[in-house]
Amino acid sequence: MAVLTRAIDNLHVRCRNAYLDDHCHAEEYCPQECAWTGPLGQWAMHAAQECPVEICSCTVCGYKCPRGQMKGHLGSVDCVEGAVQKRTVEMEQKVRKETDRSRGLQQSLEVVTCERQELEWKWNEERDQNRMLVEQNAWLRHSKETQKKTSQIKIARLKREKKELTMQVALLEQRVQQEREVQRGRSRRAKKKPRSSSTSSSSTTTNSHSTTTNSSKRIRAVSNGHELEVHAMERL
Repeated sequence: MAVLTRAIDNLHVRCRNAYLDDHCHAEEYCPQECAWTGPLGQWAMHAAQECPVEICSCTVCGYKCPRGQMKGHLGSVDCVEGAVQKRTVEMEQKVRKETDRSRGLQQSLEVVTCERQELEWKWNEERDQNRMLVEQNAWLRHSKETQKKTSQIKIARLKREKKELTMQVALLEQRVQQEREVQRGRSRRAKKKPRSSSTSSSSTTTNSHSTTTNSSKRIRAVSNGHELEVHAMERL
């Protein structure tokens, strides 16, 4: 394989631009025939560096012409104008690209601004709702504490009233018990000592006095504020 490749590279050939005169259709120039001959392996280097008929591009303005004409083109007015035009086109393309990029960035900025405004609006709304919830929570806590204090006051008052009522009931029971004892004492005396009318009258007076005395011995309840004081009269 290497022998075949070496044999092909050593083939004696002419430059491929040797017959361009017969087939030239270019409008700006008509290349001349190249008379180079040599090994096939060296033709690529010849076409890239030496062939005067090979078409190449100007490194300044991009103008294409045969290599043999490139020396006369470099530095000419056409080359300078072409370079300026090429540079102008490149700058216009860059400006257009930067303009499109700037327009895209502006649109992106507008979108970001709208999103930022929307986020601020939502944040303000959530902040207001949070503040409202905090105020409602504080109001409910205060209302609950107020109701609790009111309930405690009512319970304490009811306990005092219950205590007062219990003492009043106890006093009433004691009073009833004393009246019953007085009635039993009267009944026993009436059975043991029957007397005359005068005696009976005297007894009636005595009983009346005893009733008055017993009445004075009743327990008197005095209410002072929320406390109940009990005063008992001395028995005869």
